[in-house]
Amino acid sequence: MGSEVDFGRLIKIYGKDSQGRDVVMRSEKQVVVGNPDVERICTSHVERQNLAMRMNMRRFTRLTNAFSKKVENHAAMISIHFLNYNFIRKHATIKDAPAVAANVCESAYKMEELIEEFDSYRGENYPVNRPKKYRKRSTVPRSYEPATEPKTQWYLKPNSKQSQAINDEISKKNSN
Repeated sequence: MGSEVDFGRLIKIYGKDSQGRDVVMRSEKQVVVGNPDVERICTSHVERQNLAMRMNMRRFTRLTNAFSKKVENHAAMISIHFLNYNFIRKHATIKDAPAVAANVCESAYKMEELIEEFDSYRGENYPVNRPKKYRKRSTVPRSYEPATEPKTQWYLKPNSKQSQAINDEISKKNSN
């Protein structure tokens, strides 16, 4: 956003108290870029946003299946999170999406609308390059041709010598 943003910094100066513990002695508010309201410079909003990211994205939790191993995947997931957080999700405190409250858009988006817009953008800017003409197969692949007539197992032929021998053996046992 360059110089179009109002950005301030809260600097905390630490020192030791009477018992030797580190404590914040004082804080200074400093304008970095633009013209921010100095009275409203604080870390609460950033800390709340960090909490929301940790709670809503498992990618920030080590030792889970969702932990990102590639920085590109991590950046993409953060983008999706902020899109949902700012443009889709209605917040309880402001009763609408933050983008609507800030007059960035007229109404909160639905996920289906964003997917349709993404698909149309992707189709226009990154078309799929498929060949115009495919080659025909010359023959049926050999793996689909039957090798030989399948042999019928002896137990499926009731009049075979093997099945007769087994039947005779069973009848002898039953007669004894």
